[in-house]
Amino acid sequence: MKKFTLSHFILGNVFTILILMFVFGPSLPGQTPQYYNTTTGTGVNTYPWGQPLGQRVHWLIRPGTLNLPTPCPQGNITKLYFYMGNAGSATFTNLTIRLGALPITTLPAAWYTTELDTVYFRASVSLSCSNNAWMVITLDRPFSYDTSKALVIDVQQCGYSGTGLYVRQSSGTPATRNYGTPAPCPVNYAGQDGQIMNFGVDVYVPPPSTPQYYNYNTSVGANSFPFNIATGKMVQWLVSSGEFNQPTPAPSGNITAVYFYMAGAATNRLFNTFTVRMGRTSLTSLPTGTFYSGPLDTVFHRDTVTLSSTAATWMVIPLDVPFLYYNDSSLIIEVGQCSYTGTGSMTVNQTTLTGNRRSWSVGGCPFVYTSQGTTVANCGIYIPVPVGISNYNNEIPDVYKLEQNYPNPFNPVTSISFAIPKAGIVKLVIYDVLGREVASVLNEFITAGNHSIEFDASSLASGVYFYTLRVNDFTDTKKMMLLK
Repeated sequence: MKKFTLSHFILGNVFTILILMFVFGPSLPGQTPQYYNTTTGTGVNTYPWGQPLGQRVHWLIRPGTLNLPTPCPQGNITKLYFYMGNAGSATFTNLTIRLGALPITTLPAAWYTTELDTVYFRASVSLSCSNNAWMVITLDRPFSYDTSKALVIDVQQCGYSGTGLYVRQSSGTPATRNYGTPAPCPVNYAGQDGQIMNFGVDVYVPPPSTPQYYNYNTSVGANSFPFNIATGKMVQWLVSSGEFNQPTPAPSGNITAVYFYMAGAATNRLFNTFTVRMGRTSLTSLPTGTFYSGPLDTVFHRDTVTLSSTAATWMVIPLDVPFLYYNDSSLIIEVGQCSYTGTGSMTVNQTTLTGNRRSWSVGGCPFVYTSQGTTVANCGIYIPVPVGISNYNNEIPDVYKLEQNYPNPFNPVTSISFAIPKAGIVKLVIYDVLGREVASVLNEFITAGNHSIEFDASSLASGVYFYTLRVNDFTDTKKMMLLK
């Protein structure tokens, strides 16, 4: 069962009307990390963002401590989150962030100078923060994080103008923080202590090299469309419902990667204006004599992108935006590229079926319909399976319903149940007394049925919280109380 925590003390029931006004207001500020260590730190510190002359800090995040709401997996860190202790804003000079995943449990009594990668740099950048809220920094390049090692975070700024930003921290065991003497860069090492920054990350877990579900993986019917046409080509394929059935039938869910079973090999082929679009349809055959013109979502686009293929092997394209797939509908997959440079043969295997399964363009961009046929690409999809949700019976409800959490009041664990008669993206969000989003519990595709999810609030202070369910066109909000 997936466990989640909340992070803010609630003042009382007298603010109920005010809460609802904020919850349903036009905007909701703030982001929350996928994984974090704590938000309960009582200390507030000016290092490094609150020192106007400049400052440098090293923090050590020990293995296993990024465990809220669930343990952080191995993957590529894409965003860093700092839980802040004031409302401030400043423009910083030469802000640099470096990261390292290291087999250590304490920091040396000096700047750690090896095995740290620069993941963020700005000669000048303006940042702002709110009290008791997350400040997020998107990295210039992802950092490969090994969860069996400690994460070292090195932040240095060389001076700022503004009000300064203060980070929240907790007391820990020695040698978890190194700090410098506030001064213009370079900042000299001054000492260390046991302070632990309240910190979080977003982690991208790359899809596997082979699809979870596919239609065919036979090495027959090699075709040059669209990957092997140097002047550019666009193809639309239609995969009928139920055809993603190997090794088992695909469920409905969010597609996060698409795969093609390749017939030829090409290394480091550089494509220009490469785009993948997807759409759902009830059709079992593409329209005759024209491209499919129904709704299509752009799920991947690069002005330039380098791809490689190996014969009789899957080529994977991780999507920029997940696509909501229903297994009782057909899937349109459209791939287009305007030109490429490179050698080799990036051909894709395909299978001959019935009906119009493939339409393609003539010439390069812009794409103009030219012909169609009965072949479909041998392709696959990846659908991460939602975890932590239990479907407690097999009945499909008639109406949407958000249940009161039980028990309520609770200490420290409670369950939230809901019923949805139609599958969709379920969002379950927690708000504090000021209407701020303090936890994003769910934002996943959930099948129709009666579901429940568990909260563990053992690390929180007593208080009142509000939880809101949004799915399809349904929205409802209820109150819950933690009493310790």
